[in-house]
Amino acid sequence: MKRLKAILSAHKITVLCVAVLMMISLGFASISIAKSNAKEAAVVVKKEKGNCLWYRIQTYYSDASHTTSVGSRRWFCDGSIGSFGTTTIYYVEQTCECIEE
Repeated sequence: MKRLKAILSAHKITVLCVAVLMMISLGFASISIAKSNAKEAAVVVKKEKGNCLWYRIQTYYSDASHTTSVGSRRWFCDGSIGSFGTTTIYYVEQTCECIEE
């Protein structure tokens, strides 16, 4: 134990640098894991058959179970966008081909 204390006190700067680098790497690792989990749980894409007045709809949900809808956003074929409610990372996206005029 005395030998370990002697080594640590002799190399204070090295020990401090290693500790700081470990903290930084743990921070980056946790951010990376959180982002990948959010992306995996967030989006479900469905393709509609037929022609529609809209070409994309995103329906937003409160959590990954997709049971409680909290908002929606629609992109219409004429270029307008409509939305209501709240946007979250949990949504189902539907796409459809526009009606040809």
